[in-house]
Formats: sequence, structure tokens, C-alpha cells
Amino acid sequence: RISENFDYVYNSIGRRISWLEMSAEMMCQLYEGQLSKYTNVMKGWQFRWFILDPKTGILSYYLNENERKQQPRGWVHLEAAVIAPSDEDSNTFDCKFKLR
Repeated sequence: RISENFDYVYNSIGRRISWLEMSAEMMCQLYEGQLSKYTNVMKGWQFRWFILDPKTGILSYYLNENERKQQPRGWVHLEAAVIAPSDEDSNTFDCKFKLR
């Protein structure tokens, strides 16, 4: 999980870790797994395979795990994003960007 202000992350057991506490090894590894993504075309939630690269700050998504070696279907650069829990439910988060 990523925090509201992106100053820290939660590790796999739910302990809060600041970016300063993260080891060089943690900052070099990719984080990947299945998440639900809201799609406007289908007007609903669809499972997608996501990969977060902490070195670049890019979150990429693919149709499924088998496609992860291909070009992503989409991606966002999270450096300027505000990641916040959604009001919708406790399992949803929003990526918000300030546009000019």
C-alpha cells in the first residue's frame, strides 16, 4: 500500500516504512501483482496486472500476468501524484495529479 502523501509505504505485513528506511535492495526491486482497475469502456472494475518500479516511479499495467513482458497497456508516473485512500471503500485508492 502507498500512503496518502507518498512519504511512506507499507510493507507486506502492514508496517509503515518511510522512503528513508527502505534499503537499497527494496528500492531496486519491482513490486508487481493483481489489482482492480476501473475502466470507462466497460463501466466497471477489471483485474489487471500492475508493476511498480521504485527507481523510476512508474506504475505500469497489463491485461494479465502473461503480458507483462510486452508493452504495457498504460502507465502513470507517480512522482507528482498524490496517492490517497478512496472514500468509496477501504480497499480502493485514488491517484490524483495537479494539472496546469
